[in-house]
Amino acid sequence: MMAKVIQRLSLLACALLVVGCVSTSSSVMDQKKDLRKAELTYVQIGYSHIKEGNYQSAKRPFERALEINKNSAGAFMGLAIVYAYEDEPELAEKNFGLAIRYDESPESRFQYAVWRYNVGDYDQAHEEFTQVVVDPTYAKRAQAYDILGLLELRLNKPDEAIKSFRKAITLSRQFASAYLNLSNAYMTIDDPVMAYDAYNGFTNLVRIGLANHSASTLWLGTQLAQLNADRGAVAVLSGQLIEKFPNSKEAEAYKAWKETL
Repeated sequence: MMAKVIQRLSLLACALLVVGCVSTSSSVMDQKKDLRKAELTYVQIGYSHIKEGNYQSAKRPFERALEINKNSAGAFMGLAIVYAYEDEPELAEKNFGLAIRYDESPESRFQYAVWRYNVGDYDQAHEEFTQVVVDPTYAKRAQAYDILGLLELRLNKPDEAIKSFRKAITLSRQFASAYLNLSNAYMTIDDPVMAYDAYNGFTNLVRIGLANHSASTLWLGTQLAQLNADRGAVAVLSGQLIEKFPNSKEAEAYKAWKETL
């Protein structure tokens, strides 16, 4: 019944952790300003290479940033992300640690927690995300709660996962994945009514153009509709599944399932 839980999360090289420049007429401070601007520029160049998948090319700009500022959190975070993509866990861990040492913002911990999730260290990832969501001003707090819920499902804590997914939805009513994850969480405690209610939150977003169906969401909805005796929805959702994704594994599963009814 449950849709497949996300297996790997994206490391997002979106937050530049370098302190902003100060404005002053002093020549000494102007020099510091220029150095920080150069540091930031190198970090930005490094992240641009990461976004293009040029991980080897990204290293040199980050190293140049560290030549300017040996405590550059942005450069350490960039290198950590590079080494994570290159499957160099020891180097990734070292640079994540340095990034967090020089910048304890929620974004630093968010990136580190995502990496811990991806390498299968769910306990550590859970601990990090628990710290991330404490900050009520963090822009990605809803996403952090959503991932925290996934971790709680992994750790066999469905009741806690439900609370986390519901919190994610409270923070962002248009957060499509949280509705689907909440639906899955309810199914782990054998509550198809609440699971269908959460799923319908997702379909409402589809209806107003804020989300799109996939083969897996249509297959999940078909099964939930059947469990809740919503025959009209079964027909609509299964029809869309066969029409839009005829060669999908979900369509094949539906055909096999239909024969057992």
